[in-house]
Amino acid sequence: MVREEVSFGAAGQRRAAWFYRPETTGTTETAEAVPGVVMAHGFGAVRALGLDRYARRFAAAGFAVLVFDYLGFGDSEGFPRQVLDIDAQLRDWSAAVDDLRGRPGVDPDRVALWGSSFSGGHVVSLAARDARVAAVVSQVPYLGLVRKRALPQPRLVKLVLKALADRVAGARSPVLVPAIGEPGSGALLSMPAAEARFRSLLEPGAQWRNAVAARIILRLPGYRPGTVAGEIACPVLFCACEDDDITPRSLIVAAAGAAPRGRLVTYPGEHFGIYQGEVFERAVRDQTRFLTEHLTRGPRPRP
Repeated sequence: MVREEVSFGAAGQRRAAWFYRPETTGTTETAEAVPGVVMAHGFGAVRALGLDRYARRFAAAGFAVLVFDYLGFGDSEGFPRQVLDIDAQLRDWSAAVDDLRGRPGVDPDRVALWGSSFSGGHVVSLAARDARVAAVVSQVPYLGLVRKRALPQPRLVKLVLKALADRVAGARSPVLVPAIGEPGSGALLSMPAAEARFRSLLEPGAQWRNAVAARIILRLPGYRPGTVAGEIACPVLFCACEDDDITPRSLIVAAAGAAPRGRLVTYPGEHFGIYQGEVFERAVRDQTRFLTEHLTRGPRPRP
C-alpha cells in the first residue's frame, strides 16, 4: 500500500489529498479494477487529524482511498481561509468523488463515502443526491442538532452577534472563532479537554488551525442531513457513541431507521473517543467489514 500526495481541481482552487493505492489496484486496461472510498473530516478539521489511520486499514483491505482537505482548510488552496461553507464543502465532496471514479484501476461504480462528525452529515446529504454511491459510512454524524451542553444558549447569543459581524466583514476579513475548546473559551463547540483530545490525533509535524468563520452559526439550524436519510438507496452504516457529547444519538438512531438499507452500531464513550484506542479498533473493524461486504461483490449496474 502506497500513500501518494495528490490534488484535484482547477488552479487556485486545488484540493490537497492523499491517495492510497492498494497492492491489488489495477494499472492496465486488463487489470481488475478495485473499489474505492472517499474520506474527509468534520467541523473545521483537516485530514491530518487521524484520518490516515482509517485510510490505511481500508487500503490494506483492498480499497483505493482518497482523503482530502476542503478548500480554504489544511493543505488545500482557496480563499478566504477557514470559512466553513456547507454548499462549498458538498461541492468539494462531489469533486473528490469524481476524481476517485476517474482514477485508473478504480471501479467508478463501487465508490463509497466515509464521513465523521460534520462530514458524517455531508455523506448522508451527498448519497441522497447521487444514486451511484455504492455505500456510506457515517460516523458520529451531525444530522441537524448539537447538544445544548456543547453549545449552551448564553454562548449561542454571543456567537450569533459575532456571526452577524462576520457576514458584514465578508470574504476579505472573516471574523474567526475557535471551532472547539474548553467551556468558557468562546469556542463554537465546547467540552472539557476537547481541543487537547483533538490535537492528540495530529500527525507529527502537521498543522491544524482551530478556527472557523463565525457565519457558519447562522447556517447550522437549516442544515439537517438526517431528514434525507430515507432517500438513500445504498447501504449505510451509522456509527454512534452512547455518551456522545456533541451529536445527539437519538438523531442517528432515527436516521438509521429511516434509511432503507441503514444499519446502526453503537459504541461506548463520547464523541471524540471513537478516533482512538479500543473503540477506534472496534469501529474500524466494523467499517472495514461493512465496506468489504458491500463493495466486493462485483460491479454494480449504473442507475
